[in-house]
This record gives sequence, C-alpha cells and structure tokens, in this order.
Amino acid sequence: MTEIAEARARAGRPTWLYRFDWEATAPGYEGLAHHCVDLPFAFDLLDAPGVTEALGEHPPQALADAVHAAWVRFVRDLDPGPSWPRYTAATRATRIWAAEPTVAHDG
Repeated sequence: MTEIAEARARAGRPTWLYRFDWEATAPGYEGLAHHCVDLPFAFDLLDAPGVTEALGEHPPQALADAVHAAWVRFVRDLDPGPSWPRYTAATRATRIWAAEPTVAHDG
C-alpha cells in the first residue's frame, strides 16, 4: 500500500494512509489483527451479530467513535480531519488506529 500512496502523493493526488493495530481478543484470534477487523469500528457496528465472536468481549467504543467519525468526515468533506493528516512525499504520515491512536511520520 505504501507504494500506491507514494505514487499518488508524487502525482499531487490527495492521499491518506492508515494502519489498524487493534488486536482481537476472541478465542482463536488472540493477538491477531485479521483481515477486515477495522470494519466494525469504521461503521460503528461493534454490537452487530458476529462481532464479539471475531473481536472478543468489549472492543473499545472510543476507538470505534474515532474511526467512524474520521470515515464519515472523509465521505462528507473528502478530508478525514486534522487528527489524520494527508500523506505526502515529505511527511509520509500514516494514521495508526490503536487503543491510543497516533500518527507515524516516516519522512
């Protein structure tokens, strides 16, 4: 994904990059950040059927609130907001969604 973000940034295209670091705690998934684990957070569906079985008991609602708000703002405004800076060739900013969300700069 980094190569795509770099190519878009070089072309002057608005680009945002993220990494989802929250680990599931459900039996069989402990310590894993498996494919699509971010979707219940992004759509604020932590109470949807099957989510507890995949993510474990009590996934952090605060993380779902933050991810969901950023996605909604991106859809509405084409910008997820200041807590998720644009990826550029100079900053290489990546939003890290985790229990304590941060931004990593690899520039």
